[in-house]
Amino acid sequence: MYGGNSHFIIRIIYIRMAGPKAKTLASNSLYYA
Repeated sequence: MYGGNSHFIIRIIYIRMAGPKAKTLASNSLYYA
């Protein structure tokens, strides 16, 4: 239903909300996306 851009935006929002720890999780999730 959503495009790849939506997942990218959600990831950015998650990083901003969760902080530095989320950055590591987000970069790890790039391999699975």
